[in-house]
Amino acid sequence: KNAGKLDRCFVISPTIKSNQALLDSLGIDPNDCFEPNKNAIKHVTDLINHERDEFEDYLDKKEAYDEYMQNINSDIPFHHIDPHVILQSTDCFGNPVEPTPKYQNDQGGRPMLALFMDDCQSTPSFRDRKFSRLVLTHRHVGQMKYKKNNSQRKGALGVSIFIACQNFKASGGGLPREIRNNCTQLALVGKSKDEDEKKSIYKSVS
Repeated sequence: KNAGKLDRCFVISPTIKSNQALLDSLGIDPNDCFEPNKNAIKHVTDLINHERDEFEDYLDKKEAYDEYMQNINSDIPFHHIDPHVILQSTDCFGNPVEPTPKYQNDQGGRPMLALFMDDCQSTPSFRDRKFSRLVLTHRHVGQMKYKKNNSQRKGALGVSIFIACQNFKASGGGLPREIRNNCTQLALVGKSKDEDEKKSIYKSVS
């Protein structure tokens, strides 16, 4: 967030309430925190799609505003301007109002989103197939609905996913294989006394 690379962070964790002070210091909204139940992943993807809808609404208003300003600075008679464009671009007094994005960032207001999962092993969220699918397709979540000659309209919002867990492998509750094998970055904190686990980590990510 300090580097301007994150606008909103979702959290899935059963121990989230005990870390409220940390969440407050990071500016994470309690409404963006969820218990790791079977509905948690859906809640997050729904919120990402809502961010997409809000951003596309901003783009619609920005395009209408740019069209309005271009028209009033031309020789086009005012009564020839699309009334919808006028309503989108002015206040109740008829003054032009340039729309502003929800987030002020170097991506033109395009939301930069993240999901942090902590202590979720052996929970319904980890066993949910939606979880594995989200990790494997995270760059394509929040697909933009419009296809126009506008770079902001292309692709998807996507979401960066961070997973903190105690075991790389575990029967019934470890990291699914497809996630272990597609891990982009891994930090091993502390020393592992389990030689087999270290070999598994080396085999998966090296």
